[in-house]
Amino acid sequence: MSARFDPLAAIEAAYAAPAEDEAWLRGVAEAFRPLAHGMGVTVVSFDLEGWRPVKVAGATLDQPPGLIDRMQALWDGLPQETLRAWFEPVPPVDTQLLRIRRRRAPTADTPVELSRAMGIKDVLGVMGLDPTGHAVQVTLPSPAPVRLSPRLAHRLSLVAAHLAAARRLRSYAAGPARRTSSAATTCGCRSSCRRSARSPA
Repeated sequence: MSARFDPLAAIEAAYAAPAEDEAWLRGVAEAFRPLAHGMGVTVVSFDLEGWRPVKVAGATLDQPPGLIDRMQALWDGLPQETLRAWFEPVPPVDTQLLRIRRRRAPTADTPVELSRAMGIKDVLGVMGLDPTGHAVQVTLPSPAPVRLSPRLAHRLSLVAAHLAAARRLRSYAAGPARRTSSAATTCGCRSSCRRSARSPA
């Protein structure tokens, strides 16, 4: 991590307005590049319906081709309870190893197996999710366990909230065809999102 991560640059990238989702997400990925652990950056936007990602778009930096398609294929085959264990944004900033330990998240046939197949030991994840199910997830894989300071976790949690808000704004700006269903029925994450917003990093 030669350059220093700038939270304001990440927020500016979140509210930038490229017409194409891939260009928008690539700008967000570039803002997170200083936090990369030498294994690239992945940024994915989606809507959660019953904790299942739909309307998936993504951008990667220094990642193998076809990674987004592999991730979506994996998500499509997972049961709802497993998806919730991985996507629930409490806390919004987490590492793969900590989430496995804290939530007892399953590892078989999950993102953990995909990570291991790519030589990844741990992943720093930043999850922006609002109560209507609009989500942006930033993942930064690492060849070693990720050390996350409380100060950085707090800053990233603030950025995560802006990522979710920006995703919702893009959805509404694109018109009714891209909007999700009501907040009460979209993903079942209303209480989780509220806890995430209240919880200190």
